[in-house]
Amino acid sequence: MYKTLHRLKTSYRQVIILRKIEGFSIQETAQILKWSESKVKSTLFRALRTLEEQLKKGGTAYERPRGDTT
Repeated sequence: MYKTLHRLKTSYRQVIILRKIEGFSIQETAQILKWSESKVKSTLFRALRTLEEQLKKGGTAYERPRGDTT
């Protein structure tokens, strides 16, 4: 998964790492990246969708954690 993550564009990689790996809140992530909270939410949504598609193409199963709507 980390190889696929590093193939994503920088903004996608940054937001996934900060929100899903490091566990920062939306507000904290927005402050770190100097983005609006809205941009964090929309970029994370697109980034996770792209990551999932790339993992499926590579034959690696990816399942979204239960209750994860982002």
